[in-house]
Amino acid sequence: MKIFQTTSCALALSAVAACAPGTADETAVSERTTESKIVGGADTTIEANPWQVSLRTTYDPHFCGGSIIAPDWVLTAAHCMQGASASTLRVVAGVTRRSSTNSGQVREVSQIIVFPGFVTPTSGKDAALLHLSQPFDLSSPAVRTIPIATPADATAGLTDAGVNAMVTGWGTLHSNDYSLPEILQGVTVPIVSNAVAIQAYGAGRITDDQLAAGVVGTGGKDSCQGDSGGPLTVPAPGGGRILAGIVSWGNGCGDPSYPGLYSRVSSFTSWIQNYVTSNQAPRVAFSSPADGSTVSGSVTFSASASDPDGTVASVRFTFPDGTVVTDTTAPYSAVWDTSRLPDGDMIATAQAFDDLGSASLVAEDHITTSNGIVVCGFGPFESSDTPVEIPDYLRGNPVDSRIAVQGAGNIAKVRISMSITHTYIGDLHITLYSPSGTAFMVRDGEGGSDDDLELRDFEIAAFNGESADGEWRLKIEDLASQDVGDLLSWSLSIDGSCEDGGPAPWAASAEPSLATHDNASACDSVTVTGSGDASDVMLDIAGTHDWRSILRGTLEHNGQVIEAFPLLTFGRGPGPFGFADRAVTGFTGSAAGVWRLCIIDTDGYGDTGTLTSWSVHN
Repeated sequence: MKIFQTTSCALALSAVAACAPGTADETAVSERTTESKIVGGADTTIEANPWQVSLRTTYDPHFCGGSIIAPDWVLTAAHCMQGASASTLRVVAGVTRRSSTNSGQVREVSQIIVFPGFVTPTSGKDAALLHLSQPFDLSSPAVRTIPIATPADATAGLTDAGVNAMVTGWGTLHSNDYSLPEILQGVTVPIVSNAVAIQAYGAGRITDDQLAAGVVGTGGKDSCQGDSGGPLTVPAPGGGRILAGIVSWGNGCGDPSYPGLYSRVSSFTSWIQNYVTSNQAPRVAFSSPADGSTVSGSVTFSASASDPDGTVASVRFTFPDGTVVTDTTAPYSAVWDTSRLPDGDMIATAQAFDDLGSASLVAEDHITTSNGIVVCGFGPFESSDTPVEIPDYLRGNPVDSRIAVQGAGNIAKVRISMSITHTYIGDLHITLYSPSGTAFMVRDGEGGSDDDLELRDFEIAAFNGESADGEWRLKIEDLASQDVGDLLSWSLSIDGSCEDGGPAPWAASAEPSLATHDNASACDSVTVTGSGDASDVMLDIAGTHDWRSILRGTLEHNGQVIEAFPLLTFGRGPGPFGFADRAVTGFTGSAAGVWRLCIIDTDGYGDTGTLTSWSVHN
């Protein structure tokens, strides 16, 4: 139940609004219903947001969200706890579908701690801690803790205006829509400064412990009724996410004139740490091959891991062809065979887990494969490495995981790889569907044993000659009861017929030698003509700057603006900055038109620099 401002008093299902007399230009505060959906977002999964929880009572199936910040602690909004009793509260974790409590973890609450001095969300101090009667089991990929943003994170710019944040929840689609969403929703919203929020809401309406986010002037993306208490997260340096905000209140949902308001988590760090003696997450970093290396054949990837208050239990390596290797012994390593992969840029990841189940941030190793294999088309290799739970027989819908392929021409060869853990793989029915609807049965539940399923480069000829473009679907059904498992990852390697297409090449470049501006933006534009697909865009930039870590960048195409690179992309101190072939995702349509790059200096310390050159291309 996100609190919002409305011009009338209303009964919102189980939440009753309290009305007070006011003048014509005053607004009344109303509690939004908790049966709700994110505004302007899309379906997401709990595995992508494993810290998200649903707060419930014995009589209400969902009334607020929250975030797991320690195995036995949840952070939520104080206004969610008004009138609540610990004895009737239930916290549900590990579910994407709101109604699928059988597949999640349910915990009772032993203690509610509301931030001292809280009165209403509009006055700030909107935070509360829930101490669970039993810790969550963090061994599941669907249930994890999330680090909280600290004052040091705020100083480093991780929650500055312009940073793209993600808000998730089961909130309503519109301000007056009380329908119940089944699937967890997520939407990306840029953080806006408190100064901008004050301009929207008026002087004295925004407190220092509040954080604003939304698409001011455009609207259409926001948290809404029922998202209250849920997480607003931002990217963390080196990968992963941190908890920056708690859904609190706002004027309407997705209103272009009013950003949403969130409790600023970094303002509550000391208070949280007074109660929460959390298990500190381990740390992991790649040691070889070096970031940016070119590799071929079989390659050994090594990583170092440590845990400040415990023991590292394992390091999981995930490779872009779907290969997953878990090593439990230091020094941690995994061998990846690249010999059948096409030439191109790829990213390997590593994540460490400690003996209590806490996970590190995800480390990335950017490499280029060079095996002399050239295929036509964009995305000859596509993958999904977001774990998905496989529901037990008749206990949920079959897994329906999807991969999108663009501009690959007609199919000459398809190879599928997948990694599944399951207590009885013999009863799984697995089908792959091409974009045109052709079905191929990968596994038909012919019997088997208590084991895992690992497929590597399984070649399929059933799709040859079809267009590869579009959405590929992998459907997994459990045909017998009393067994459980997860689809950890799957991938497609698609070779296209060169004579049948592939994307038209396009590029535009400039050497502006453009001076950056202290605490401001410096922008330059180029024009692309002809045919081509904007979703293929790669960005190259080169320049120098006095203090590189405070730079961030945006790329705009025909009015659509997307973050090109975040703060802390480059090292601290003076020197050159830049990269080549950085994929900027999110653009659609034709590449033709004006592309505009903005380099944003985010502090006012008198630092200077120059954007020497830049280009966009596919």
